[in-house]
Amino acid sequence: TKVGHHAREALGIAVVKNIAHPLLLFSLAWALGLSGLSVAVMFTAAALPVGANVFLFTQRYGTMQDEVSASIALSTALALVTVPVMLLLAQRLWH
Repeated sequence: TKVGHHAREALGIAVVKNIAHPLLLFSLAWALGLSGLSVAVMFTAAALPVGANVFLFTQRYGTMQDEVSASIALSTALALVTVPVMLLLAQRLWH
């Protein structure tokens, strides 16, 4: 799949997965007063790229296969930045 043809949709999916998802998790953990290593691990895992299971669901239901393929590529590239940043944030917030 050519990423360029589906860049807008793929970028939207990647930003939600790599940035919005960990920030939502952080907000919930903060609101509930949670802390510790387990929250830091969940926070960091939330910053990981879109997984292959998402693509398997697109194949099963026959929808958005190209967009999700492109989002896997973009979110993996984006994870090169987001995962280290989230690791630093997790270290500062919960240690």
